[in-house]
Amino acid sequence: MQFNHYNPDRYAQETSPDFILFLSGFPETFHHILDEKVNLAEDYSTKQLGALRFEDVFGNLLLTSTRLPSSKLKFNIILKYLISFFQDKFYSNNWLANLKLNAIEASILLNCNTQQVAALADQGILPIHNKRLINPLNIYTPAFELGDVFCVWMTKFQSEHSNLQVLTSKW
Repeated sequence: MQFNHYNPDRYAQETSPDFILFLSGFPETFHHILDEKVNLAEDYSTKQLGALRFEDVFGNLLLTSTRLPSSKLKFNIILKYLISFFQDKFYSNNWLANLKLNAIEASILLNCNTQQVAALADQGILPIHNKRLINPLNIYTPAFELGDVFCVWMTKFQSEHSNLQVLTSKW
């Protein structure tokens, strides 16, 4: 398998100057964009901050960045800096921890599949905050809070250096 190398002359007409500026200032430019999204949600949200979904604030950022170039955290620079952003902002913006995630978004952050997220919820490790949900868990309905998913990630349910596909119980 051969890889084509990037040729700047070939893509010079297609490359946006804004994109080059964004990359030259990365990760500060990425943090600035995330800060703008948080400030916009704080100032103009029609919902209470505690009722916002992750998607309401950050759009489809998790879905679009899940394979850049891999779902492994050590290879995915966007997810790495997104988690770093949350670590920095949870204390100054308490409402961020209350953002609602669906099972797909939770599985991206935990680097597992939606069945494993459902198993974490069944075991009580990952609390479900949408009490109207019925079994089985609907993967598109926001059911989890970002702070809870982040805590599960911090407790190393899934090692950031591996891609375990088997959920192991704490027993």
